Amino acid sequence: MIDNLENLRIFQEYRQKGEEGEAQKILIRFVSTRFPSLSTLAKEQASLIHSLTVLEDLIIKMGTVSRAREARSYLTEWEEIYKEQLKNA
Repeated sequence: MIDNLENLRIFQEYRQKGEEGEAQKILIRFVSTRFPSLSTLAKEQASLIHSLTVLEDLIIKMGTVSRAREARSYLTEWEEIYKEQLKNA
């Protein structure tokens, strides 16, 4: 399990860069570190997400879930979860 210090470091790196591409890379790296079996899925889904708000939220969610099954669910259902938010963006 990644400790809070690393979670904070990754989040700070994202905040400093503030760019979609960097947020995508952080999401991929975070998922790959916590759930290596989901690396490919994370890369595929991150490339489809073009909302910094959604990327930020997924990064946080990946830090809070405890099972790969939960992480997979967020990665595969992000469009449905954030439908309203994406429509208003």
